[in-house]
Amino acid sequence: MITIPTVLVFGAGASHPFGFPLGVKLRNNIIRNLDPGSAVYKELRDIGFDDKDIEDFRNEFWESGKDSVDAFLEHRPSFLEIGKVAIAQELTRYELHNELFETQGDNLYFYLYKHLNAMPDEFQNNALTVVTYNYDRSFEHFLFTAFKRSYGLSDETTARLLEHVPIIHLHGHLGLLPWQGGKYLKYGKSNLSRDTQIRLASENIRIIHEDMDIEKVSEFTRAHACTNEANRIVFLGFGYDKINLERLRMPESQNRLAIHGSCYKLTRTERISLNNRFFHGNATLGGEEQDALMFLRDGLLL
Repeated sequence: MITIPTVLVFGAGASHPFGFPLGVKLRNNIIRNLDPGSAVYKELRDIGFDDKDIEDFRNEFWESGKDSVDAFLEHRPSFLEIGKVAIAQELTRYELHNELFETQGDNLYFYLYKHLNAMPDEFQNNALTVVTYNYDRSFEHFLFTAFKRSYGLSDETTARLLEHVPIIHLHGHLGLLPWQGGKYLKYGKSNLSRDTQIRLASENIRIIHEDMDIEKVSEFTRAHACTNEANRIVFLGFGYDKINLERLRMPESQNRLAIHGSCYKLTRTERISLNNRFFHGNATLGGEEQDALMFLRDGLLL
């Protein structure tokens, strides 16, 4: 079990090992797949967007100089609807159940589950919250499936126990899973038509605008409360975007707080600058060759 109050902050690198694209690749995929005549282009037309909608979005995004679709949409609200649909259209293709369970020896989710795992009557003693900037639902799907299969539990019992490990999607998600209740969308292959699946997946995506009052967004309020109560915050696969860090609002008093973060492909100079700028030099950061899993293992953080 994880008994030290801990917040894991997931960036795109956390789900990247399972096939999900990083921000730049997502950008490039969306632009490339919106060439006129492509299957993706046709899907958007079937959903209800006309040629001008699609081509204007593609061309403006392509020439915007923004390396992520989120950053582009933040300043171009007229493209919000088609942009969110394009995100859902791309990411739902990567919801592959088997991909999550195939590589036990090199799998971040298996590693986390090993440290969370406890008998059902003890699972609630875990002191972990996951705050994620990702839209995908891969971790909660993995956790639900693994815990249910480990102990032969019903969906209802598993769902109730997993409430003790909150997963907070700051920017929204691709839909509630069946065990989460409400208007849900199955993970991966769906019996719904493709256009219905994409529409449902896009409905819960949230694009944060500069003029949005973060204090009125319940997910940010929950995240701020959790980080303020944590003894340990661990960033995994995170890109350390300045705006994202500012919105997360690290606790002002960090005397009792241990901060750790993977820094895959960040140079030594970038790591020093990051640490001084946002963490007052108090964070323990990983090396540029360490992905999220290797960082956790090397630091024996869990």
